[in-house]
Amino acid sequence: MEHDLNGDDLELLSSAVGGALAEGFDIRHHTQWLPFVVHAAEIGYLYTGDEYWPLFAQKTPGWDSDPQWKINSNRGLIKRWFKKFAAEYGGIEPKGAFAANFNIIAWPITHAVMPVDLQRQMAQLLFEARAVLTSEMLEDPNVLGACLAARTGKYSERFQKLCWNQSLLGHIAAALLSGDDEGSPYLVQSTLVRLVADLTKENESRTWLAQAKRSAHSVRSRGFLPTGAALRAVQRGQSLSNVTNPKLLLQQGKDGWHLELELPDLSTLQTENSQVGEELQKRRPKIEGRRQPLPRGALLYPGRETMPAWPRPEIPIIQLEQGSKQVNELIARRCAINQGPWWLFRKQPGGIATEVKGRFVRPGREYILVGRAASKPPALPWVMETSILTDGVHAFDAIAPPVISEVEIIHLATAGLSVVSDVSIQPVGLTPAYWDGEGSVEWLAGEPVMLEVRSAQATETCSVRVNGGIPSLLEWPTGSQQLTFCLEDLDVGAHEVHVALLTSGTGMPFTSGSLSVTIRDPHPNLEAATEGSGIRLFATPARPKLAEIWDGHATLSVNGPTAMKAELTIVLRDDNGGELVQYQNGISLPFSDDAWKKLVAQEFRRVKWLNAHNAAESCEVSVSRSGVGFASLTCERGFHPLRWVLAKQHHGGYEARLIDRTDGANTEVLLFPAENPLTGERRDAGRPVAAPVNGGMLRAASDNVTAAIILPPDPNQLRQRPSTAKRGHIRPARCQIRLVVIVQPGIGQLSCQQGAPELRRIDPVDHPLISVDVDEFPDRNPPQRNRLGNRQRTLPALAFSSTWHQAALSGARRAA
Repeated sequence: MEHDLNGDDLELLSSAVGGALAEGFDIRHHTQWLPFVVHAAEIGYLYTGDEYWPLFAQKTPGWDSDPQWKINSNRGLIKRWFKKFAAEYGGIEPKGAFAANFNIIAWPITHAVMPVDLQRQMAQLLFEARAVLTSEMLEDPNVLGACLAARTGKYSERFQKLCWNQSLLGHIAAALLSGDDEGSPYLVQSTLVRLVADLTKENESRTWLAQAKRSAHSVRSRGFLPTGAALRAVQRGQSLSNVTNPKLLLQQGKDGWHLELELPDLSTLQTENSQVGEELQKRRPKIEGRRQPLPRGALLYPGRETMPAWPRPEIPIIQLEQGSKQVNELIARRCAINQGPWWLFRKQPGGIATEVKGRFVRPGREYILVGRAASKPPALPWVMETSILTDGVHAFDAIAPPVISEVEIIHLATAGLSVVSDVSIQPVGLTPAYWDGEGSVEWLAGEPVMLEVRSAQATETCSVRVNGGIPSLLEWPTGSQQLTFCLEDLDVGAHEVHVALLTSGTGMPFTSGSLSVTIRDPHPNLEAATEGSGIRLFATPARPKLAEIWDGHATLSVNGPTAMKAELTIVLRDDNGGELVQYQNGISLPFSDDAWKKLVAQEFRRVKWLNAHNAAESCEVSVSRSGVGFASLTCERGFHPLRWVLAKQHHGGYEARLIDRTDGANTEVLLFPAENPLTGERRDAGRPVAAPVNGGMLRAASDNVTAAIILPPDPNQLRQRPSTAKRGHIRPARCQIRLVVIVQPGIGQLSCQQGAPELRRIDPVDHPLISVDVDEFPDRNPPQRNRLGNRQRTLPALAFSSTWHQAALSGARRAA
């Protein structure tokens, strides 16, 4: 919602909403509904994924003073007003899973444009997608939103749910990618300025957004560059093949060759169907030629699988078990392999043979020719049968001679093979993501596509065409056997580059060649792929935060060779990357979700892990086995512009350190000691703050960002002081409860225990323990009293207050 109100206007609006509630919020206030819609959207902007309505009540005094039935009625009324706003003012209707599950709060949160806690992920998403931006995306927010939504597979679940509304995502992204001095047709200027200001409070987010905007500016400016600056693909047709096609590889073993299938990352298909991501996480993939399905989520990460049988052409190579018809049909269209009946593989070092998709043979090179079991190979002396362990096919060694005769060319044609000898095209410069050594090469979007044409025959001109477009004529260097050129601005997809060498007199081509160039989306999943192919680590959600790992809301599993031992390592690191604590132990593969939950319950509750978690910024989980593979996952804490870290010193006291991601220029730190809790003492934001003996509270503020922490007292120092407390009178009671408040670093708990033989009042300023005598059950019978037994009960942590006694007494009564 873009209201263009300044801070004073918003404060006046909130006062008006509070006044209406103070007057009873009756029918006479219902006609003036628009301020309530704006107020609710403003609270949605502050929503952090916890509960919306407690935050609403906190920001709206008087909201929760009515009976519950009236509060529920008022919640429904706010939803009706948002629907009215959408109908009369063109507001956005919430869509996706979040809107389906939270059909009331989805309205104010959607109209908040972009809640504060999701802004960092938005900046990172734009940064990671900067290489695939096109002018079409920047001109059409719906196309941009679809592209970005397909890249959120590793982001938090809340952010993914927001991005399912692709139209809203695209409009926000298009506005953020506009120039610094430009307005945006998608957001009013005040909303855009506010969003950018909040988003750029953190250094890394600011850098991400700046680089994404720079890439967008470059895309917009391409049409104004001189036409002679570089070779361009003037006309680009549709992709000739799909970048999600699996790759076929042959691996040589002791007894022969066997087929391996290199699986693609299919999360990019979300641009065509929003259900793809959810089904890839929940459904097991079935691979044609493999008996057992793969684990859930296996297609969210590139990987490699051994194939016992060669895939049959009439059956889709990849399908999802119990997947929807629409998603499986999409996967069948976008994932395909060469149908045969012959496949050509060029031998590479290390016992690997890669598929030559163009199926052409070069003199003097070695190949493996694979055909269906019933097919007949070319009748050539240098094509000899070899062993292959994959069912349904037979294989032949093909060692091409230095010179291939015309008769041999005719025999090769019976298997669909051709010969290229006069001209070669190969990548140069930056190493491509993939190169089969023959006619297929892949780069990530944003990388320079540099090619070299070699020919032993003299020529003056070379013609280059991309996807059958208008040819570009390049002058051949005099006296050289090679020509190097660069292709710019190739879209994500597959492209056919055709090269022809022209005669000097007539300009007719005397020899030609072609190369299949694939530009792949530099997807985060691809960039995060692990080096080891024998071990794979899966997480749900795919990109969990540190809190999700710590609280057990995220699960991990490891796939690998059955019954093989591997080493599991878990490391907590601070904001500088330093190691805080490490767990290392052997596990047996495969390692299930249940085994992970058991491990978390045992290890993460140990004292050393509890202490380290407070200072941790990330958690690294890695699994390795020498000679098999390696897989790792890093879980970050998430964005906190200001955060306190409390550490216990060797002498027993505590020290607090501020992590400031706001540049620290305007950060103010105040210490409120327990002796004088209403007066703040200034402290240096760049230095650690030692906790006073009696404890207190630290508060850091930078603009409108604040962070506070309770400083525990030092029990060793307090015990050395003479106590001035007097024993209080113990009232006779049939049930007595002793309440003990213990403030620990990172953990605040109220512990309630029955059966204290003796109670005394102790001032919290003089001692870290508070004991309160309570007589609450004088008329209850023993069975009711004994329900408490000797069990320990945990209540929510107390907020710092100067009225500690009242808070403790109130907590004891709630416990009773």
